[in-house]
Amino acid sequence: MSISSSTSSTHTAVEPHQPGPINKLPVELLQDIFRYLSPRDHYNAAKVCKLWQANVHQVALERVPIIDQSVWEKYVNLQEHHLSFEGLVFPSREVLAPAALDLAGHVENDQGVSIIVIPKGLSFSRLLAIGRALGVPARFIWDPVEPTIGAVETKQAYVAVLSNGILQGSRSKTIQARDKLVQEMGCEVPSVSDLLTAMIFHKVLFSKRLFSDAPWTYSLTSDSAGGRRLVIGGFAASGFHVFGHHFDYVDHGAGGLRKFSGHWSLGTWDQAIGFLSPEVFMQLR
Repeated sequence: MSISSSTSSTHTAVEPHQPGPINKLPVELLQDIFRYLSPRDHYNAAKVCKLWQANVHQVALERVPIIDQSVWEKYVNLQEHHLSFEGLVFPSREVLAPAALDLAGHVENDQGVSIIVIPKGLSFSRLLAIGRALGVPARFIWDPVEPTIGAVETKQAYVAVLSNGILQGSRSKTIQARDKLVQEMGCEVPSVSDLLTAMIFHKVLFSKRLFSDAPWTYSLTSDSAGGRRLVIGGFAASGFHVFGHHFDYVDHGAGGLRKFSGHWSLGTWDQAIGFLSPEVFMQLR
């Protein structure tokens, strides 16, 4: 999917203070060049100068998958599953672009990020039913998981930027080290439902398995059951796994999430086109 009309692409010229040869190009051409870059290249290019940063922000969201309200309405009977988007306000491009750009620069294997919308009333058990109906079954769910978190519902709808893979450097670490790494990036560890939402709809929309078995990859989650933090992943052709974290395996890492709930406007941020440090994200999250 492409960015919705509320965040549609526009050419916005920003005059450089000390123009070099490339910065003398028309803004349209400069943005076309940036469109050839990978998510991590976008992250690095945005740190070169304010001109590049502003124009990278203009194009960075064009290839970001967006699982928004329209996707849910197309594939899920919201009334049947008691889901709603009441009170949800989709953030502007100026809010989403810096968050997506920064997080994408830290995802393993340059897998980028997605923008997901989580409806009010969503629970793990409802997601399992939605996944089965859409041809995305679970292969293994540890026994304590459903009795513990199955009926826990989201209290309000929200928008989030979610990594499409685990964060660089998060493999083979303790839970405490993974939590610290995610926090230092100004993120939070995603829930099982956050990750499963992305996994289901990426498979349905793009025939792509996130946190898959090639190579074996599991993300730590913020949820717990049976006295253990839960991990989700190992998404093979036969389905995905959810179980308790036992050891610090090399195939275990941690994804990252930046959540937006309520109303966000351009004035909320110190500088919408400026680089937002993890400390700023933690204050505004």
